[in-house]
Amino acid sequence: MEKDLSVSEEVHQEETKTSANKQKLAVKLLTYVLMFSFFVTLATSAYILYSDYLQGANELNQSISQIEAGYQESISYSLWNFDSQQIKTQLAGILNFPGVLNVYIETKEGLLHSAGDFQQGGSQKYAFDLFFTSAERQYPLGVLNINLDYQGLYETLLYKAFNILATQFVKTFSVSLFILFIFQRLVHIGC
Repeated sequence: MEKDLSVSEEVHQEETKTSANKQKLAVKLLTYVLMFSFFVTLATSAYILYSDYLQGANELNQSISQIEAGYQESISYSLWNFDSQQIKTQLAGILNFPGVLNVYIETKEGLLHSAGDFQQGGSQKYAFDLFFTSAERQYPLGVLNINLDYQGLYETLLYKAFNILATQFVKTFSVSLFILFIFQRLVHIGC
């Protein structure tokens, strides 16, 4: 009877070891899947965010190009004709472009016209010479200065990064748990 009891204890101990080994293997599998998914998620998220940053920066640069092409000559004409109301309207129009924080016109005498928020510092400054051309001669009138703020772009990217990482975490964790469940079922059936 003692032999039967000791064999039974040995079998029970062997089953306990096998069960513990299965759990260790399952934890290792889950850890490796989570680590691999984490690195893949970081790499793809970084690529997406960098692409979005380049696209946003390109849109801001296109805005500057549009401002230069569409406003430089008309503001010069308004300055030449001393049309202050038209200049105010044009500066207000420039403020409608994405990322434009403030805009102002400087002459040799100092600040002539301005519009926008001057409490915040801009991320990048652009300047365009204003001049009037008559009879093939150019008359310098001043400089159009534009301050861009990238804060809106950064906030959008931060929000997007949070959403990407949160959804990827939920997806990865769910898939990992499902893999662990399948693994335990297959190992349990296999024994």
